[in-house]
Amino acid sequence: MIEVGFLEVQPGKEQALAQEYLPKALELAKESGVRPLATFRVTRIDHGPGRGLGMWGMFEWPSIERKRAFEKDPRFAKLRDFRDSLLVAPPKLVYTKVSQPVEVRLDKAGAYEAAVVWPNAQ
Repeated sequence: MIEVGFLEVQPGKEQALAQEYLPKALELAKESGVRPLATFRVTRIDHGPGRGLGMWGMFEWPSIERKRAFEKDPRFAKLRDFRDSLLVAPPKLVYTKVSQPVEVRLDKAGAYEAAVVWPNAQ
């Protein structure tokens, strides 16, 4: 199961997210079998609300059940509260199952464009 998430970070809080939240959350998530696939820094949003500063993350979980169990872990609850204090709004998350694997290679020095549609977004 693939999780794709967008975090819109408050101005000046980017370093706290990157250095204080992400390493701890990832270490804990690995206990539940997560495999990080990619992260992207968002530099602008052309359509829709938002100021464009934030990040996308893509993660592979063994199952939605393992992801839900991770979310209920009391250790993650503390981290989630800290993360949410750094964000403009709650994270936007979407989950999907992979029906056919595809290999994608991205250059860390490159710039990439992504289009995402959030159904029923407010």
